Amino acid sequence: MRPDYDTEWAAMKAVAAKLGSGTTETLRKWVRQDEIDADTRPGTTMEESAQVRR
Repeated sequence: MRPDYDTEWAAMKAVAAKLGSGTTETLRKWVRQDEIDADTRPGTTMEESAQVRR
């Protein structure tokens, strides 16, 4: 879908509106966390966060 938009933010804004997910920022956070979990972006994975909570 990104090739249809000038920026990643524009794509996220359009998808957020279609999903009715609230804000574009919410969708951006989901995308970033998915990238971290897929090991394509540095950060704390959901699994690592769950381990810390336990």
